[in-house]
Amino acid sequence: MLFVLLCSFMPQVTLASHNTPTCSLTATIANNSLPLKNKSMILLSSGTVVKINWSSKSAKTAFDSNKNSIELIGEATSTVMRNQILKYTFNSGQKKVVCEVSLKIVAGAITTEAIKNVTNKTVIVGTVNNQKNVKIELQKLGNSKVVYNSQYKTVKNGRWNIKLPTQLTDGEYLVTLRGDRKATYNIIATSTLLLGNSEAAITGQPSTLVVQIVPLLLGSVAKGGQTVPVAYLQLTNIGTATATISGFNLKQKGNADTNSIVTLSAADDTGLFKSSIGSLVQPVTFVNNVATVPMIASIAPQDTRLFTLKATLLPGNVANVGKQMKLDVIGVLPAPLVRALYPLYGTTWTLGL
Repeated sequence: MLFVLLCSFMPQVTLASHNTPTCSLTATIANNSLPLKNKSMILLSSGTVVKINWSSKSAKTAFDSNKNSIELIGEATSTVMRNQILKYTFNSGQKKVVCEVSLKIVAGAITTEAIKNVTNKTVIVGTVNNQKNVKIELQKLGNSKVVYNSQYKTVKNGRWNIKLPTQLTDGEYLVTLRGDRKATYNIIATSTLLLGNSEAAITGQPSTLVVQIVPLLLGSVAKGGQTVPVAYLQLTNIGTATATISGFNLKQKGNADTNSIVTLSAADDTGLFKSSIGSLVQPVTFVNNVATVPMIASIAPQDTRLFTLKATLLPGNVANVGKQMKLDVIGVLPAPLVRALYPLYGTTWTLGL
């Protein structure tokens, strides 16, 4: 009886409870608002502006990818130049939730090579990087209805091609190139297609690249096996849409044999886009002293990029000692997008042992 009486006068203790916090993310790209899952991926061209809005219910604290404290409701806008993963952690006592959005840079283009094949089917071709499979969608201009949705096609060596059905009526179409189906936003490139009178043509190319040589190099003696820069190129997109390049054409104008060069490479100033061709086992091939360095890279409207082109020389090349390598840039691909006064003169190197 005494025990019961004492307990009746003891203060009651209530354990604090914490609800599991929620996480809500929204991405805004080109005025398109995209609700995101707790783990999402977005495909973007380099230089795209993205706004991320976040919020949480029941959370007490919140932190960003760098473990910096953030408000429970907020937004951040950034220009995305390279791949990155954004994480948002919301805590409530011992309970937490983490939301993650992966921003993946992809460069792709729908080229001007829309053609009629032997069976009179229109074939759309283009380029892309960082993607294994792509597909296209077609809409009649001025109409939001998708009239053709292709199957995903495998990308081979950075190129893709998709045949269109013959039942498409004549007219002008919006062509949308899409990447990874798992991405919340997967539009890589758009263009327009004109069908009619047994002809097909890609007509929309609202981007223009101005290409200039940057005279920062002074040639000297290059030893066998050495990798040396041959040209710095400045590419500026003066158009209103993202421009995508697919390579550089170089011509050996010196008196050294082209077999003195085993590798050609290109890289931009962000370090995001890199490419090379050739090796000691299988050197780069020149045809009429011309070789192409493949490079799929995107440049946002009003943006400027600096590209460095390099050559790696054959070791022990006694036969060409004292001769010169001078690689001029004679083309930036695809040509219809480019304004340049070719040739863009490269640096002269004298070959040594």
